[in-house]
Amino acid sequence: MAEIQVTGIKLLKTRARPKKKANRGRVVSDSLGSNVAKTDAAASTTDKEKRKESTLRALEGGPLTVQAEVPMEIAVEPSEERTATVSLSLPTLKQTRSMRSEEVPQPKTNEELAKELTLSDEILEQVVAQVCGAVVDVPKIPSPPLPEEDKLTVELCERLEASKVAYTAQVQRVDELTAASTKPDQLHAAKLAKEKELRAEEERMAEDLWEQIAAMKTERMELRGKIAEHTNLKLVVVHLKESRSRAEKAKVAYQQLRDETTDILRLRVEKCLLGFVMWEVQMLKWLKLDSLERQLMSMKVSGSAKHKQLVQLVNFFSSRLEEARESLEIEIVSMLRRLEANKSSEDAVTSASDDTAPESSLPRAVELFRSSE
Repeated sequence: MAEIQVTGIKLLKTRARPKKKANRGRVVSDSLGSNVAKTDAAASTTDKEKRKESTLRALEGGPLTVQAEVPMEIAVEPSEERTATVSLSLPTLKQTRSMRSEEVPQPKTNEELAKELTLSDEILEQVVAQVCGAVVDVPKIPSPPLPEEDKLTVELCERLEASKVAYTAQVQRVDELTAASTKPDQLHAAKLAKEKELRAEEERMAEDLWEQIAAMKTERMELRGKIAEHTNLKLVVVHLKESRSRAEKAKVAYQQLRDETTDILRLRVEKCLLGFVMWEVQMLKWLKLDSLERQLMSMKVSGSAKHKQLVQLVNFFSSRLEEARESLEIEIVSMLRRLEANKSSEDAVTSASDDTAPESSLPRAVELFRSSE
């Protein structure tokens, strides 16, 4: 248990003449470094003595001084077995401010002294409640503005509360770290247990597999013996012949299908090429005719003097058309030869067995082109 004791908080209250306000009290801390551990018995005896001194001074008519020592114990649960005792002592500062009086002080009666004592007790309870954070039901009493000493006291109390919060946060952090350090151990233990179970299961499965392998080996040996007893070489030869004949039939069917597909594809390619050539020739014809029509129109406008030029243009057009046709034939023949070369390279293996070369379709393509013209 960590005990934090706050002792030595003294409030000084002086009363001047009734016409002027008195300075209520100041609490100043000279040093925060002096830590003195005091017991509860010593605090109670000093409290009683100071109360007697305050009553004697009040009866004599001097300035009223109220002193109080408030011991406070705060219990904090540590994470580990550690004890710390922090004693914060706030020594008192004697009042050095002198009051200048213009009138003679009047003697006080017993009723006024009793009233002042009760008021000082109530103000002391309020200060203790503000300093220590205790909840005390105190009647509302109009209080003067806080002097600098009270502000310092409030700041010290706030620092004390901040230190408490920091200490509790550190304790909570230590608890969290201990919990986090124990969690991996638990996870590791659970993981080890799971691995042991998996190893045991794997060993059991391995034993079962070895038993199954041994049983399969024995069955295979028995089957081999039965096959050796019941098989015959003639049956094996018959099966081999049947399989060979089936393979040859499949090969012939595949070759026939290949030839058919290649022929169909070749015809389609030739048709496409012829159509493209015819379309190109037709386009050239249309372009030439268009140009001739334009030239004829221009010549009609200019007159018959250019008839000879028209004849020359027609002859030139016919000669150019013949040259274009011959060049297109040459291109078609070269393209078909390329296709034939590709086909011959693909069918080299199949034609070697029959000693027959594939028929060329070049003459047929040329004839189709000429007939289209």
